[in-house]
Amino acid sequence: DDFAPEPGFASIFNGRDLTGWSYPDGTAFGGQTTTPDGRFMAKHGRLIVTVSRADRKTLRIVTTQAFPRDFELRLEFRASPNADSGIFVREPQVQCRDYGIAGPFVHLQQYRPLDWNKISITVKDGVAHATCNGEVMLDAFTVPATGPIGLESDRGQMEYRRIRVKKLP
Repeated sequence: DDFAPEPGFASIFNGRDLTGWSYPDGTAFGGQTTTPDGRFMAKHGRLIVTVSRADRKTLRIVTTQAFPRDFELRLEFRASPNADSGIFVREPQVQCRDYGIAGPFVHLQQYRPLDWNKISITVKDGVAHATCNGEVMLDAFTVPATGPIGLESDRGQMEYRRIRVKKLP
């Protein structure tokens, strides 16, 4: 993938391994390509989120870095049929799913099943705004003053790529 972040954006996933990511308990995965339980892996420029067949509990991976300033998060995702994941913004979750089947944003006209979709989440003054392929998902939701960005493993397989952040003035 020859993708380069836009000016002002910095990648928070290097595409090769899970450096910069951990479980919420602090277990970091620097240099590893897969978490010990196999729920999250880096492969071919994608952060792949799976669900364990043995342990079906929901898990989350978070950045080791907190984001106390206003920022814009951009990423792309691809969902397997009926997949359910989430993007955590400091703590609150934006549902990231196969929206056509799993909802809740069934009104999205630009969502592309089984294809790459673009999510943008802007956090300004403690309020976040989220879009998918340019369509509003959530207009305003409150977020804490600081915290990490996270991805959830719930149901089905999700792939994320080109995960990047721009600090806002």
